[in-house]
Amino acid sequence: MGKTVQLEGDSLIIRAAWRDVRKGVVINSDGSTVTAGKGTYRTIVPRLGHWNTLVSVVPAVDGTDTAVPFEHPRAGGLSARDRRRQEWVAKIPVVQMGNRSIERTLRRSYDDLGALRIEDPKHPERVVVAAGAPWFMTLFGRDSLWASLMALPVDPSLALGTLQTLADRQGSVVDPLSEEEPGKILHEVRLDVSSGLALGWKSVYYGCVDATPLFLLVLGEVSRWRFAKETIAALQPHADRAMDWIRDYGTKTETVSTSTRASMIED
Repeated sequence: MGKTVQLEGDSLIIRAAWRDVRKGVVINSDGSTVTAGKGTYRTIVPRLGHWNTLVSVVPAVDGTDTAVPFEHPRAGGLSARDRRRQEWVAKIPVVQMGNRSIERTLRRSYDDLGALRIEDPKHPERVVVAAGAPWFMTLFGRDSLWASLMALPVDPSLALGTLQTLADRQGSVVDPLSEEEPGKILHEVRLDVSSGLALGWKSVYYGCVDATPLFLLVLGEVSRWRFAKETIAALQPHADRAMDWIRDYGTKTETVSTSTRASMIED
């Protein structure tokens, strides 16, 4: 893997390429002296004093910088994402009971669930439940469906957004490398370079058997809430394709072995 480190203005840029896949990061740091390799801070913090700075690391893919994933709030302020999370928590049902410990647990659970809400960049109006922080802040079929199913009494729109996002990525072809099959619901979205190469230049992996029937289960539960009927009706063709996968592929016992997949990757 070839790697370059260069200085452009106040930014330190690290780029790497592996088998024609080019990715990198743009690093900015407030108040530091940046050289071609490092950023250095020189400061004196008095007794009982404090000092702070901001370091941003923004990824770039194939030479194109992505949008900055956060905004730095003013002192005492909130970022846009924290503000949206607090607004969401304020709208969900409030449970009051005599047991303070359970009330605190529920409030913390609301905050944690709110922190797992992510948006599809192509459809910012859809909110999806990520699998978990910090390593799995991405879409998983089984995990996202289970979480949104259990959160139905709190906010059924989480399940709806998860269903729509999974439906957009429903399998359409037979691909032994990514285990994609027509009608199959994905297992996970992978974002790193090596996994994309292992999946034949794809970032979506379909290697699970439970996400597809779970997709149907969650869709059925959401429909019982009489919520967003037009959107649920639009998902009906995806439900039919999921049923076809269960019938045509889900009952098969044959799988591609790890050694077979490895040899295909090498080829």
